Amino acid sequence: MTSDEGPPPPAATAGGSRRLLQLLVPIAGAVLLIAGIVLLVRGAGAGTVNFGFVGYITVTEEDGVFDGLVLVSRSMQAGAVLVLAGAVVLAFWVGLQAGHRRRPPVPPASAASGGDAQPG
Repeated sequence: MTSDEGPPPPAATAGGSRRLLQLLVPIAGAVLLIAGIVLLVRGAGAGTVNFGFVGYITVTEEDGVFDGLVLVSRSMQAGAVLVLAGAVVLAFWVGLQAGHRRRPPVPPASAASGGDAQPG
């Protein structure tokens, strides 16, 4: 008789998917972070942006009407959101890894006291 090799046992499948997740989560976070930085840099060099009707005022440099006015393009907004999402994903992954560190086992209370676990 021949033995057919069926699907792997559930423990092996869970371990493989866990390893895959451990690789995919930081990669996804890094991709989001890099894409956001690229959008921020490209959006900052966009140059002149037409933002519509201002009004019937004469604007001179002495007026100071537009001092400190910063226009943020849609690509810069999307870049900021992607940077934030990438940072959150990476922070989540780092926290998850820190939580999964192996700690020495804690002995049960009855073994530590040297007595019986049953009340006397």
